[in-house]
Amino acid sequence: MRNTLKLLYDRFYTPVPMAEERSMDSFLCGFHLALEMGNELNYYKQDRQSLSVEEVETE
Repeated sequence: MRNTLKLLYDRFYTPVPMAEERSMDSFLCGFHLALEMGNELNYYKQDRQSLSVEEVETE
């Protein structure tokens, strides 16, 4: 996965020459956080849909 993130970074980001390593770390952390948040949102949506179906079935 790190190689995939490196490829995305190289494709979409133009680093400042003196801060290249630091900007790569920031990019990886931000991308990882975005993935985690996306997964949490999907889980939340699925959980909410399950509750709605259960409520309809009990009525």
